[in-house]
Amino acid sequence: MLALLSASVLLAVFGSLLFPGVGQGLAAHRLRGVLWAIAGVVSMLLILVSVWSLVATLVIRVASAIDAYRCLRRHTPPDHLASAAIALVIGAVGIGGSQYALEAFKIPSSSMYPTLIIGDHVYIDKLSVRWKPPERGEIIVFDQPCAKRVYIKRVIGVGGDTIEVRCSVVYINGTAVSTTLVKKDDEYKDHDETRGDWFTRAASRYRETIGAHAFDTFRDPEATERGDFPSR
Repeated sequence: MLALLSASVLLAVFGSLLFPGVGQGLAAHRLRGVLWAIAGVVSMLLILVSVWSLVATLVIRVASAIDAYRCLRRHTPPDHLASAAIALVIGAVGIGGSQYALEAFKIPSSSMYPTLIIGDHVYIDKLSVRWKPPERGEIIVFDQPCAKRVYIKRVIGVGGDTIEVRCSVVYINGTAVSTTLVKKDDEYKDHDETRGDWFTRAASRYRETIGAHAFDTFRDPEATERGDFPSR
């Protein structure tokens, strides 16, 4: 009986780790379970505001599991399935909503260095574009129709803009993008996907400002000195 009780308690605690509030519901703490479930959902939705909300999400899940264990020591699950079901439904709705609102990606290449590094994991907000179009300087994810692959790039131009590149300088509607040299002789680690090894690439580091966004970029030192004029 003791072994069965311990197994069921551990299962309920694990359930609270995945769906905050489930263990509290099984322990007949209905309001407590609902509050934990709401806290879990809110923390997931706050990822839309800041990626650091992931830390809050993990903390809430762990804290909910610990609190569930304390509650379950005085009650034998599953005597209160109805209360647990409420928290489970709230958690399931929250996870479903987060899947609709967020999508995770892993950075595979150095094309967005130094803003995004190879191996970085990022979460993309898929909802805000429904009421706010992307702005210049923002980073977006899109399907490249020719390559039929997902790309992650920075927005340079929006609808109606004229974009030109002259002598390695980007012009938006005839105005050059604000660019400042940060470090002429810089370098970064790149990855050869064909051979699978890492190597050091020389670069010049610049800081660019587009709209309200300032960011650093790497450029080939030789291309910077030569510009875009053809050479043999």
